[in-house]
Amino acid sequence: MAKVSFLSSLLVCVIGFVSQTASAATVQYSGKVFTANGSPIVGGYVIVGTFAPGIDPFNYNCIYGDEVCNQNPGAYDSAVSDGNFFPIGAGTLTDPNGVFNTSGSTNTPAGTPIWLFAFADDTRGSFLQVLASSSNPAWQTPAQPTGFTFLNASDADMFVMGTSHPQGVTLGEVPVPESASLTLSILGGLAVLGASRWKNRLS
Repeated sequence: MAKVSFLSSLLVCVIGFVSQTASAATVQYSGKVFTANGSPIVGGYVIVGTFAPGIDPFNYNCIYGDEVCNQNPGAYDSAVSDGNFFPIGAGTLTDPNGVFNTSGSTNTPAGTPIWLFAFADDTRGSFLQVLASSSNPAWQTPAQPTGFTFLNASDADMFVMGTSHPQGVTLGEVPVPESASLTLSILGGLAVLGASRWKNRLS
C-alpha cells in the first residue's frame, strides 16, 4: 500500500513538472559583451530574467548597496535568493569572441520587462557589469503557453550599469566605495579614536 502511495505521489509530481514546463514561454537571448576599449569579454557570465513586482531595477544598486548606493558584494546572488530577481534559464558564458547565445523558459506574466545581466567573469560579482533592458517589445515575456521571444543585446537602450555597443553591450564599472573615500574613513576613525584616548588621559 505504501508502495502504491509513493508511486502515486511521484506520478503527480512528474505530471505537475511536465505541465509547468509545457506551459512556460521560451526566451532566447544572444549578443556580444565588450570591455570599454572594445575588446571581447571571454568567459563572462550572461543571464536574463525578470524583477519581482514592486522592484525598480534602476534602484538595484541602492537596494543591494550601502547608504549611498555603492553595490554590496554578492548583490546579484542576493537578489536571486531574496526572490527579487528571477533568472530565465541557467545563463551562459561568452566564447573567445565575446559571443553568447542561449535560452530559458519562464512562467512570468506576459508583458513583464526582461533585464540582462553581464559580468566580466563567472563569479557574478565582478567589478565590471551590465544591467540593461530595452524598449523593444521583444524584451517582454511572451504569452503562455508555448510563447517565444528572441532578444539581441544590441537592442538594449536602458542601462543601470554598462553601455550599449553596436554588436551588444559594454561592461561598466560597478559603483563601489572609492579607495580615497575608504582611506579618509579609516583616517577619520583613527583620529576619533586618538582624540578619545587623549581625552581619557587628561581626565
